[in-house]
Amino acid sequence: MTAGELMAELEADPEWVAERDRREAEMAARQAELRRAEAPLVAELRELGYAVDSAWDMYKYKPYEDAVAVLVRHLGVDYPARVREGIARALNVPAARWAWDEVVAAFRGEQEKGAKDALAVAVGSLCDVGDERQVAEVIELAGDAAHGNSRLLLFETLERSGRADAYAVLERAAEDSTVSAKAQEVLRRWPRPGEGVAGGQGEARWSVEGLVASSAGDEPWVRARAGGSAESRVRGDG
Repeated sequence: MTAGELMAELEADPEWVAERDRREAEMAARQAELRRAEAPLVAELRELGYAVDSAWDMYKYKPYEDAVAVLVRHLGVDYPARVREGIARALNVPAARWAWDEVVAAFRGEQEKGAKDALAVAVGSLCDVGDERQVAEVIELAGDAAHGNSRLLLFETLERSGRADAYAVLERAAEDSTVSAKAQEVLRRWPRPGEGVAGGQGEARWSVEGLVASSAGDEPWVRARAGGSAESRVRGDG
């Protein structure tokens, strides 16, 4: 039977046609509901000159620096999850770096999977790995199982940071079945402490003192490098 013949047969089935029409009507109603909900945001974006029907359309106009403040303001509005996801995706641009705190706060509070994933991507890409506070926040978020598997989208930012405590988070994550595959993938790329590091700041990050000062503590790889517990090595009694 050809595809055309199959379609003709289905079209001749009243039950199939009724079910198709019902699904299409539901989809159209849902789209109309989202358009109504997002109308205030769309109106503001259009006032700025962006011919969009949704925040999802903003990718056509990158880098849209002047629209970021509008998007950030609407990030805190109780929109439907699909709208929140579109706003989060639109904030994944360098021009939104100034809104780091707002994006992180939204990620912490978001419960819906699609929107939380989009916010995780934004948090990871907006993070300045030279900013100790921002990196510390990403390490904390990536290590918190309460954020589900959305946190795996932060793992490559941990890798970019090159920090011992970030490595420790990945080692713990590698034992969590919900995120282990991604954690192991990043760990395979990341040289273990002391490998492929040639002095300077990178070496300092992997120093025993640096490890003890970080949240890595007595992780297995810390003990292996220190020849005992990291703390005892620093004290000189290990």
